[in-house]
This record gives sequence, structure tokens and C-alpha cells, in this order.
Amino acid sequence: MAGVPVMCGVLWGTRAEALGAARGDIELVACTRCSLLRNAAFDEALVDYEGNYDNSLHFSPTFQRYADGLARRLVGRYGLRGGTVVEIGSGKGDFLRALCELGDNRGWGYDPAYTGEQAGADDRVTFVPDYFSHETAAALPARPDLVCARHVLEHMTDPAPLLATVRRAAGSSTILYLEVPDAAYVLTPPGLWDLIYPHVGYYTATALRHVAVRAGFAPLEVASSFGGQYLWVEARGSDAPAAGPTPEPPADEVEAVLAVASGFADMHRKTVAGWADQLAEAADRGTRMALWGAGTKGATFLNVVPGAADIASVVDVNPRKRGRYVPGTGHEVWSPGDLVAEPPDVVLVMNSLYEDEIRRTLADLGLDDTTVSVV
Repeated sequence: MAGVPVMCGVLWGTRAEALGAARGDIELVACTRCSLLRNAAFDEALVDYEGNYDNSLHFSPTFQRYADGLARRLVGRYGLRGGTVVEIGSGKGDFLRALCELGDNRGWGYDPAYTGEQAGADDRVTFVPDYFSHETAAALPARPDLVCARHVLEHMTDPAPLLATVRRAAGSSTILYLEVPDAAYVLTPPGLWDLIYPHVGYYTATALRHVAVRAGFAPLEVASSFGGQYLWVEARGSDAPAAGPTPEPPADEVEAVLAVASGFADMHRKTVAGWADQLAEAADRGTRMALWGAGTKGATFLNVVPGAADIASVVDVNPRKRGRYVPGTGHEVWSPGDLVAEPPDVVLVMNSLYEDEIRRTLADLGLDDTTVSVV
């Protein structure tokens, strides 16, 4: 994939800025040792997470239910009450606040893109607008009971230093929760829209378990969630010294991933071409189309599929995105209510998990006759 927007999670203040957004190439390769997928053309110097980077999904009730359920599960499973919770890559702080409110915990969030208040609803939550490092972690009042890094590792060319810092800060009872996009999903037709420049690495279950072990944690469970789109590992720290070299990942698991990966390029080309044909046919019929979702999936679709730049409107439920512009194509982002003035004939839904939510919103707006098509 040549010339895709580097920062698809950044929306611009003007159309001209969006059209001039930095671009980079994606050359996906697979590791024959651990099955990690990686962008061999990645240039870390192009990526900047400070400023207007906003990937929050918490304005969606569907995602909020998922995040709340995860927070309740972690608090309940590990008895996280009255303890210290750390979130690396805490974004706007919604998930960290939930962990603290549910268990009356004290939370510390680290994110260089954080621009909100340093405290949330109370003084239980502290946000550090910086990366988690030995220096910034030194201010923690105690060893953390839980360290979360949700959708962080896939952005890192080398996660080992970060995980080593986490391991030094952790105790033998510290729980580590890592969550990433599931590479098994990315290798499917619905998942290929999650192939974006800021993600240098795509973890399989084999690779994620392996990186946790190499960092000195003992995996407790590895599983997928959010409709198979996310992959997570829960692990515990240990005071015991390593018994020897980290075992190699199981060869049969790696070979299974490589078998799927070998056909991905051809599947990608056919899927993109298929959608290009559908958009061309819709344009010939004079069909007015809207795309729902100005996040990574939407930005990828708009920039990769020929003809997608001509889609009439792009919608997102995040009010912070309204009036801003999608990198690469310059689409202005509308709120759902804006569709009433210029109703679309077809709404393209970028994530099937939000289909019911979107249909209800369209019905509430009096647009229930609109055709909904899941990409």
C-alpha cells in the first residue's frame, strides 16, 4: 500500500491541511519465527502522537458497553480495590477513570497526547502528558496492582524497552493487561481496513504471548474480544529468576499464520477492486453515499479504494471530530444530525459491531429508509 496517510487518527482543521497530510508506505511482512506481522517500510520519524491525535471510541454506546465490561471484569477478577492502577496510552482517560471508580483505586495515566485536565472528577486520577518511562514512573506512590497498555504495542517498533520498564515497576502480584488489534482479524476481508501506517506491528496470539514471556511475565490467559477484532493477554509478574532462554513459539502455530498471510496480498487486491466497482456502479446510478466512521477504518477505506474520495459525506459520533477533515481525502466530518439536511441513499458502515447502533440513530433522525451496507 503506497502513499497512505501517516496519521489517520489525526483530523485536520482545514481541508487544505488534510489534503497535504504526510504519507507513507506499508509493506507487510510476516516473521517466520514468532508470526508477528510488521510494516517493513515503517519510518518512526514520520509519526507524531501529540496535538490533535484522537482515537477515542467512548462516544459510541456499543464501545462504551465493551469498555465498561472489561473494566468490571478486571476489577472483579483480580480484586482491584483501593489499589494503584496504571494505564499506558490512557488517551482521554475514560477507561482509567472507570477502573478507579469501580474499585475506588488510585489511577495514573501516561499519554503524550493527553490535553485534558490533570485530574478527573476527583483526585484519584492523575494524568502525565508524557511517555511511561523509568523517570516518569518514579512518581508512582506504590508498585501498581494493574498495568494496562491497550492499543499501544502495535505502534512501537520495539516494545521491549517499554515492557522492561513495566517489569521493573511491577511486583510479583502485579497484573499486566495488554490489548492489541488481532492480526488474525486483520488478515480477513473485513479486517484489512485496520491496516494503517501508525501500526508497525500486528500481533497474533502466538506473538503476543511470546512478547509477554520475554518481558518476564507469566501469561494467565490469551483471548480475543470485541467481535474478534481485539486480542489480549493477562499476565502476572514474578520474582523468580528466569529458568533459561525463552522457549521458541510453537512452530505449528506460526506455520498456520504464515499459510493465511501468504494469500493476503491477493485477497487485499480483490477486496479493494470489488469495492471500487461497487462505488463506480453507485456513482453511475446517482446514489448519494455517506460513510459512517471517521476513525482508522474509515480513513483507510477513503484513501485506498478508488472512487471513495467521491463519497458525499463522512459521519462520526465523536463530537470532537465534527467540522474537522479526514487526512488524504479532505472530507469534512459531520455529526449524525447533519445528515438530516442532506439525506444519503446509502450509509456505509465501517464496523459491523456498530450496525444496530447506527440503524437506531438513523431511525431516530427520521432516516430509517436509508440503506445500510456493512463494509
